[in-house]
Amino acid sequence: MFELTQTLWAVALVAFPLGLLIGVGIMVWRAGGLPVPETMALLDTMVEKHEHTNERVSALERRVEALDGVSVLRGRR
Repeated sequence: MFELTQTLWAVALVAFPLGLLIGVGIMVWRAGGLPVPETMALLDTMVEKHEHTNERVSALERRVEALDGVSVLRGRR
């Protein structure tokens, strides 16, 4: 029984870190490699543009909501 316990511990202590290493390797490979400064700069630029676009959309939505009652009155003239 002692040999079985030792074997199971040996398998667990080798298989778990090896499985993690293989899993991380596959994720990095699918992602196209590790992030590089150029990629991070591009990502930062994309995030800033997205935030700017969201701000513009929010401003337009506020303007439309503010004009909601006015547009109904103008339509009845």
